[in-house]
Amino acid sequence: MTEDIREIEHQKDLERIKKFRLMDDDFFQVCMQDNIDAVQLLLRIVIGNNTLTVKKVVTQKEMKNLLRHSLCLDVYAEDADGNQLDVEIQRKDSGAVPERAVYHSATLDANSLPKGEQDFRRKSETYTIMITENDVLGGNLPIYHVERVIKELNCQEFGGKSHIIYVNGAYQEQDGDALKWLIHDFSCTNPDDMHFIELAERVRYFKSDSEGVKAMCKIMEDMRNESEARGRAEGRMDLLADLVVSGLRKQKSLADIADSLDISEEMVISIGKSRGITIMP
Repeated sequence: MTEDIREIEHQKDLERIKKFRLMDDDFFQVCMQDNIDAVQLLLRIVIGNNTLTVKKVVTQKEMKNLLRHSLCLDVYAEDADGNQLDVEIQRKDSGAVPERAVYHSATLDANSLPKGEQDFRRKSETYTIMITENDVLGGNLPIYHVERVIKELNCQEFGGKSHIIYVNGAYQEQDGDALKWLIHDFSCTNPDDMHFIELAERVRYFKSDSEGVKAMCKIMEDMRNESEARGRAEGRMDLLADLVVSGLRKQKSLADIADSLDISEEMVISIGKSRGITIMP
């Protein structure tokens, strides 16, 4: 990349940074990284517990469920009582469907019991919090609490240690409480317009402070390079698959195809099947 192109990309990054909001998941993760005060503020407001104390914050935490499928959590936190909390930013409705929230909640639950513990009553409390740009659940409410209940017993709670909460970032008819200002702050591009100092300070650092802007530009450049590298890798895989398919259609042997492309016969078979080609033994 020439210096001229680098400068053009840099100027574009500076313009993008001006438009970032906490409702943008990548920017949210950057601002919340190691930011216990801001995460604690957010969780106290959303959960409604002013004594909640956050002890640990991890962004982009990978967590596996019992089938070893992994999730990458936007912001993962643990409080002083050992409870586990996941905060997800979702601008697209398709990323905030109930099934996804339930899957996140189940993954937290699968990791909420200490290793070797047989008493399931010892599981920690878990919270899956979806902050959405739109009113995904459609009730025109600022917040939704999803709990397991027994319908036949007047909706009595059942195993009430797993919670799902949706925060509606599109809600406008607030009455001046803390949740109103939290939703407001997540939509601000200018930190001077934000209500909560704990959120505004970190946003201001990455938007106005020279070192913060430099760090943000570096993060964006790294993300761009990673995306380009992923694209090149996918391009190579597409080319490899095309060559395998070509060889199979020419009825070359698995061994010949594998040797010419320096891959295993098992990989040849796998690629062929993924492209809908029946391979006879």
